[in-house]
Amino acid sequence: MTNFIGESIKALRRARDLTQDQLAERLNVSAQAISKWERGENLPDVTMIAPIADYFGVTTDTVLGVDRVRDEERLAAYAEEIQRSALIGDDAESLRAAREMYAAFPNNWDAIGSYISALENENMHAGGPYGFVTHGDELIRLCTRVRDECTVAGWRFSAAYTLIAVYTARGETEKAEKVISEFPSRNLYTEPELRLRMLKDDEWHAQFRQTIWNAFDTLIPKLRIYPSRVSDRTARAAMYKKCLAFLELFFEDGDCGFMFQELAIVNVRLAGCSAESGDGDAAARYAVRGLDYARQFDAISGVYTYTSMFIEGVTTDFENGIYGTWLTCVREQLDELAQYAETCAEIASVIEQYEPFADGTGH
Repeated sequence: MTNFIGESIKALRRARDLTQDQLAERLNVSAQAISKWERGENLPDVTMIAPIADYFGVTTDTVLGVDRVRDEERLAAYAEEIQRSALIGDDAESLRAAREMYAAFPNNWDAIGSYISALENENMHAGGPYGFVTHGDELIRLCTRVRDECTVAGWRFSAAYTLIAVYTARGETEKAEKVISEFPSRNLYTEPELRLRMLKDDEWHAQFRQTIWNAFDTLIPKLRIYPSRVSDRTARAAMYKKCLAFLELFFEDGDCGFMFQELAIVNVRLAGCSAESGDGDAAARYAVRGLDYARQFDAISGVYTYTSMFIEGVTTDFENGIYGTWLTCVREQLDELAQYAETCAEIASVIEQYEPFADGTGH
């Protein structure tokens, strides 16, 4: 349970407009003791609680922060109830709990933020009408307060995001643009994220899928490159397998497009790990898989359109990009495998089998 004694003493001292030195004199303790209490480094001796309460004219429960503890426990209970209802798709019950939470704690930012979220998400699982339409006026009032008064970045961003949705739904584009322009550029959250809220559903989905693809396209090469600097072969192989599992989970069968190349590289790296450990059969299996992926990559031409769930409709242009200037993917993977050919007969056999495909023909 959180210790609120130091916070209570600080609040009471500031309410009296006292310095730490002045309070220390009143209580016959050192200023250093007061400082440590307020920072939570030490607690007052139990015999000091009553004198502190008497001096400030409050109850010992106030000094001990008992009320704060109870409030925190009630807030946590409300939050759990809201989350539980949301998880089972009961938007009405989630909103009821959030409204009750806000009524009990009208000046608590977590309560206000939870209420805003529940209002906005009403009927989300029923397909509408959505809360940012039906509760527009109340959301504007609450979100404006959060934006103007709250110092918590996450809640301020959520409030701005909701305001943009409300104004966009009402056709008040200028007001939505004003919210974006007034949001601090130095903030953790960016203008492009806020602008997403102004898009229509089909535009939003397309933009979001492209954003997911861009993030994935940046992440995967880093996941693949990192193990190459790990000296322990077992750890290196485990990392490559994790990277491989991530790739195979994200893309539906046969829909890898540009990532056929990453699949090829990772499998060939695993072939190398297996060859180094003396497991020729595993090395051959990974090598064959990697080279088959390389062949699929080399076979792609024109504009490739993905169909996998999170990136459906995203395209990669193999015709006008830089892809045609490279060696074939098969050639690159064969060159990578060549370093193991002398010590691993199975790898040498695979290289001989796939050499005819190195120039991009034979598909």
